[in-house]
Amino acid sequence: MRFTHASFLLLIGSMLSLTASAEEHPRLFLTPPKVAEIRKAIQTKDSHHAQAFGALKSWVDARGRQPHDPASKNWNYERAWMARGAALVHVITGEKKYADLAFDVLKDVHDKPDPDRRMPDELKTYGLAKATVGEGFALAYDWCYNIWSQDQRDYVKNVLKRSLDIWLKYGHSQLQVERGSNWAAV
Repeated sequence: MRFTHASFLLLIGSMLSLTASAEEHPRLFLTPPKVAEIRKAIQTKDSHHAQAFGALKSWVDARGRQPHDPASKNWNYERAWMARGAALVHVITGEKKYADLAFDVLKDVHDKPDPDRRMPDELKTYGLAKATVGEGFALAYDWCYNIWSQDQRDYVKNVLKRSLDIWLKYGHSQLQVERGSNWAAV
């Protein structure tokens, strides 16, 4: 099975749930019972769950720290997708190396900017870029919270705070029109 963003969304869709306590991590989509359910489901050989998780883990293992094509202009979408994928693999396997990978690719967003410099925490960035990259930061933060150091959590939390604050100032001409670009609406 080839990993696609659609199969990732399918996997995420099968995990949607709320947690009982706001203090537990992970809180976004995953609870301890849901994680146990997923672990059990992927143990069934050749099941859709096993295939989808296997494809995700293979993609994370193969692409790792450089999930993007160096010739492309926008690396941060792929970095956000990798952070999200690595964080999910960490939650399911418990392997720290995936939480470390999630942090490393998120840190690369600022330390090794892409040619387009589409940052989630800058006003000039397109709305879709803010949302897509910001989602990678948010999910990885929640899913890796328990294993990341305080410095790692603080770094990502500060990016998230800046990213959320910047939305209050965000504007685009197509937000005021009846029919505009789909990325402006995001």
